[in-house]
Amino acid sequence: LAARRIAKETLRSGHLYELYAHVRAQESRADPVSATAGGLLLYPAVGSSLSESFVTAGHRLGAATVDLSLSSVEVRDQLITAVTPYLG
Repeated sequence: LAARRIAKETLRSGHLYELYAHVRAQESRADPVSATAGGLLLYPAVGSSLSESFVTAGHRLGAATVDLSLSSVEVRDQLITAVTPYLG
């Protein structure tokens, strides 16, 4: 995430492109599941949250924050919630 002068955070397109490149690079005809593999960028945050995803070329990509100001149980729950859509 990048902070802007107006206190608005935005996703960095370079991070999303790199994630997309990694997901596409692992595709293999020998592994049909690789054609729909997904990827998630996780960012630490304090007092804010973000959860965005999209599908491109058959791959689900996304970004989410984990609020480190929360209790360990709440952080765990945020992590589980963030990754669940990307599991099989």
